[in-house]
Amino acid sequence: MRTLVILLGLLSLGLLSLLVAPRPGFAQDRPKEFQTFLTDFPPGKDVHPFRGELSPALKEHVHPRLIEFWQRVGFGSFGNGFITFFDPRDAETMLARWLLLQHPDPTRVPIARTAFGDLIYFRDLRQRAAENGLPADWKTGSDVIFLSIHYRGSSAITWSVDDFFAKDLKGFLQENPKAFHQFYSTVGGQPLAPGECFYFVPALALGGQATKKSVGRGDCLVHQEILLQLALSSGPSRK
Repeated sequence: MRTLVILLGLLSLGLLSLLVAPRPGFAQDRPKEFQTFLTDFPPGKDVHPFRGELSPALKEHVHPRLIEFWQRVGFGSFGNGFITFFDPRDAETMLARWLLLQHPDPTRVPIARTAFGDLIYFRDLRQRAAENGLPADWKTGSDVIFLSIHYRGSSAITWSVDDFFAKDLKGFLQENPKAFHQFYSTVGGQPLAPGECFYFVPALALGGQATKKSVGRGDCLVHQEILLQLALSSGPSRK
């Protein structure tokens, strides 16, 4: 009986050690291609790999590295909530409207937004490259764009999806104060709820200032729509 008790005790300790042993960090479980990104922009608890079926359009027009990121890392918030990756179909209509298109363009694929509602999207430019006598491949025929809904303009983040994850997104945010990355750390308060973003009151387009006192929060789609209407009344967005 004593031997049985000892064996049971050792077994329970072994099981307990498995339960309490520290698990590898999120970044350590992910492909090395995304290690740097996950270190610079740690994933939130809501991040989950995409397990659904991609549409034929996404399979055709999205860089394979982005698809790999969706499937092996996933959708959700990163960088203490500053950037959120989502299913492109959730924002394709809004992006199309900001680009003054009647319908979503399968070669313009929204992939993320910031905590201030700005959009990040991928462009399949392979046909344009071919028309200009360049190789119609991902290396010369794609880029990633930052669309500022507050300043009504767009800028290229990178021409390489690999570099987007390795260094270019971080560099872009550090070098562009209008992306509000550094400003974000000063806002404070409760984390944004799913679907929320920060905005400025009054809007910058109406003469508002990007100060801590002017920051509000609310439904991101509603705020993107409000700023879109203001933009449409004064001039087009860049494609």
